[in-house]
Amino acid sequence: MTQARTDVLNPWTGEIVGTVPSMGADEVRDVVSFCMSSQVDLLAHERAACLRRVARLIEQEAEDWARLISQESGLSLHDTRHEVSRALEVIEWGAVVAVTERGETWTSDVARGHADRVCCSFRGPMPGVALVVTPFNHPLNQVVHKLVPAIAAGARVVLKPSEKTPLTAIRFVNLLRAAGLPQQQVQVVTGDPEVVVGAALGCDEITSLAFTGSTRVGRMLGYQAGPRRMSLELGSIDSAIVLDTTDIARTAQTVLRGALANSGQRCTAVKRVVVVDDMADALVDAMVTGLADWTCGDPLDPATRIGTVIDETAASAAAAAVSAAVDMGARLVSGGERHGAQLVPMLVDHCRLGMTLVDSEVFAPIAPVIRVRDVDEAIEVANAGPYGLSCGVFTESLSKATQVSRCMRTGSVNINEVPGWRLEVTPFGGIGDSGMGVKEGIARMTEFFQFERLVSLDVR
Repeated sequence: MTQARTDVLNPWTGEIVGTVPSMGADEVRDVVSFCMSSQVDLLAHERAACLRRVARLIEQEAEDWARLISQESGLSLHDTRHEVSRALEVIEWGAVVAVTERGETWTSDVARGHADRVCCSFRGPMPGVALVVTPFNHPLNQVVHKLVPAIAAGARVVLKPSEKTPLTAIRFVNLLRAAGLPQQQVQVVTGDPEVVVGAALGCDEITSLAFTGSTRVGRMLGYQAGPRRMSLELGSIDSAIVLDTTDIARTAQTVLRGALANSGQRCTAVKRVVVVDDMADALVDAMVTGLADWTCGDPLDPATRIGTVIDETAASAAAAAVSAAVDMGARLVSGGERHGAQLVPMLVDHCRLGMTLVDSEVFAPIAPVIRVRDVDEAIEVANAGPYGLSCGVFTESLSKATQVSRCMRTGSVNINEVPGWRLEVTPFGGIGDSGMGVKEGIARMTEFFQFERLVSLDVR
């Protein structure tokens, strides 16, 4: 094992939270080979039992998990407690589908002259090893969303967590082993992402790639992965479209949650607040009032709503995007102060397309407001750009909600909710530069299966 180590820093204090190995290419290749070194024979009910044990153990130490995520990511306990809760839901669903999603059955009376037979399809785990690469913004939930479907299907996985937040991922994999999962089924590799991922993709045993991260890196890995199975969850610039509402305060609070939760570091965070002119002043005023609830401070202080972004470089880049927007005519209504990696949440009015703030995926607690004439222009603005992950629309008009749902080029549309709302059990993914495949949720289990055989039998 390499002697080189990488420090994991707390974005709030700058202190070292822990260290992880900086693995070389040969070590990565050895890990991949180890995953294929023996048969993984856990039956479906055994995998389900393992996941149930993991869920119980995490629930018993939920606060410790939330604190670890906060320490390595800078996210507030308010956000990380929610993340642990979401992860538990995914694990619990995984235990259910591990024993239910096994194949399909057809009675032959669907065809003429074959009423006495039954056909059954059987699926098994995909061959080889899946490479899973996760980002920093949800250190536990991103890992759980990818590993749990693989475990439920019986597939083998090599996990490469973000080098900025690897400690939670390592703890989760250790917990899987303690709960009875064979070491060959899940392994973790850490170190420089270019070295580690490149070495893994150079192994013939790697037959699948699941990646969440930037569009630039996703494209590069897609080319490198070649003909392998791929699931890429990439960037997005999601909109909250506000057309009409009888409860402006509630709408403002919901939009702020969509923009600011998780320090704004979500692929489905609201990055454009698109509002019709006759609602705009009232919405902005209500958002200014609502910002009073979004307190900044020590991420481990339960009173804090917003911790830090991932590092000072990210905070500086976000602040620069706001300054550039103001130089182009936008108005900074509230916030703007930066203290290291922490940004006081910002409300920026009178933004427009062509500004980096709304044309690029800025991971920060910022709510940029774009004013439009009507629903048609709102759809045009929300659809502008190469991304297509999710969208939220606020209206009490069924016809307007239907129009937006039909016209948005996104993988999902939430009516009277923000783009980030979803159920953990449902499929989730986008189009265009937002990626390809079913990226998250239990529905992703199908990507870790392969069809094995079809059996028919006479039932007379």
